[in-house]
Formats: sequence, C-alpha cells, structure tokens
Amino acid sequence: MEMLNTCIALSDSVSSNISSPIALELLQPGCMNECVKFGEFVRNTRLANAITGRDASQAAGLLPSNFSKLEHGVLRPPKDAEKQKTLASAIGIVGGSEDEALFFSLAAKANRAVPVDLAEIISREDAMPLLLRTIGSKRLGKAEIERLIEIVRGTGTAGAAQKLSFQKFQNAKRMELAIK
Repeated sequence: MEMLNTCIALSDSVSSNISSPIALELLQPGCMNECVKFGEFVRNTRLANAITGRDASQAAGLLPSNFSKLEHGVLRPPKDAEKQKTLASAIGIVGGSEDEALFFSLAAKANRAVPVDLAEIISREDAMPLLLRTIGSKRLGKAEIERLIEIVRGTGTAGAAQKLSFQKFQNAKRMELAIK
C-alpha cells in the first residue's frame, strides 16, 4: 500500500507541471469523483482534437455506448496498459506528452491503481521497487518529493548543486589523470 501511495504522490507531482486550465480544474481535490474527472478529460481532449465520439470509440475498440459511459464517468477506465494506450491514441493524445502522463494519472486514480506508465518503469528497473519502498518508509511530503524530482531532472537549485558537484568531481579526475 505504501508503494501505491508513493506512486500516486509521484504521479501527482507529474500532474503539478500541467499548465492546461481544464486539466488544473480536474485535478482539484474534491472536485468530483475520479471516474467523472477521467471521463471529462477524455471528452475535452477528444473535442479539442476534433475527433467524433463514434470515431474515437471505433479507434479505441469500444462500443459507442460504452465510450459514452466512459466519458460520463459511469464506466471506469480500462486497467490494461495496452487498452489505455489505445484509448489515449484514439482521442488524439501523443505518446510521451504531458497529456499522456495526465491521462495515465487520472485513469490510475479512477481505478485506485498505479499509473500504467509508472508500473512499466517499476517492472523494468530492478532498483525501482527498492527506491519507492525507501521513499515510502521515510514518509516524504510533497515538497520533499518535488525536491527529489528536481535532483533527478537536474533542475532547480538542488539539481544545479548536483551538476556543479559532479562537474567538480569530473575536473578533479581529469587533473588526477593529467598528473599521472
């Protein structure tokens, strides 16, 4: 359960980088139930990409009635990673985009699960479960998790300090090799 909470917190920090006003409104706590939030995101994204409901449902491999239920929050998002990716593509979401990350985060919240993109990373990297358990056991707050993200991305003051330290280390190594 701690790993799930950590992953959801990490997905929340991903969604904190979203600038779309519609997306920001959907992410507000207590706004509406999670299936409705997901459905509204699907509908708004589809409409923004000028895709009809019938075309999207066909591309997603869903009956039009089920696609409508999904958009209205009556039907939960698919749990299967491939089905989620197919649905995202059907409504015009580009792979690797901020919209895709938000799509996976909203689907995960509606399903009370780990976002499928994070699940793939966790299963691909052997050290990732250990890292998440460590973060979970430390009970880091949102600000601390965001600082870790800055360090990993190499942005912000923490990231700049990391880069500077690494550059100093590299320069010291070069000097050591030059002396030899």
